[in-house]
Amino acid sequence: RMRFVWQNTDQEAAIIGVVGDVRTEGLDVAPQPRVYESILQYPSQQLAVFLRTRSNLDVRSAADALTATVHSINPELPVFDVRTMMERMSASMARRQFVLFLISAFAVSALLLAALGLYGVMVFVVGQRSQEFGIRLALGARPRDILGLAFRPGLTPLTAVGTIVGLAASLGVTRLMSSLLFGVSASDPATFAFVPLLLVMVTMAACFIPAQRATHVSPMEVLK
Repeated sequence: RMRFVWQNTDQEAAIIGVVGDVRTEGLDVAPQPRVYESILQYPSQQLAVFLRTRSNLDVRSAADALTATVHSINPELPVFDVRTMMERMSASMARRQFVLFLISAFAVSALLLAALGLYGVMVFVVGQRSQEFGIRLALGARPRDILGLAFRPGLTPLTAVGTIVGLAASLGVTRLMSSLLFGVSASDPATFAFVPLLLVMVTMAACFIPAQRATHVSPMEVLK
């Protein structure tokens, strides 16, 4: 059996088992080296008991049973702060979750405003070309040609440049976000794919609606 000596002391201890890593300081803090000591050798005024209950036993019943068991041994021993492991985990992450909720709310609001602004600009830009579309229809252009003219300026330069600049800026911001996350990556591929795809769809809708409306209007009415 292996033994070791406590640092700065001559006291020896025998290693009787090895357990897995435990995050005692919080879910976002890396596990630290720990040594579990026998309470019979090192008495303490406080003791934390981790109790695994049956799945059909609620927390209140388990707390009452635990309190009754402790008081049957010594009625003067206090039993306090009885909570489930999920409640303790939630309490340890409450502040971080609140900060992430605020950031997520601002992010969703910014995405909504960006989508509305992009939609409004593209509708205005394509709508300004109604007379051009009418002339092209009068000269024999087909409706699909008009749709292609409406999509080309919105999807090629504007959306491409905006997507590249937005992705580059987002990758830079992920360094700040990484300190608030644990267990997941700040550069989530699904998020980086969803947001540009959403904005591309908004751009397509903004280009399609006025162009489609122009193809159903008589060229003479548009020219007037």
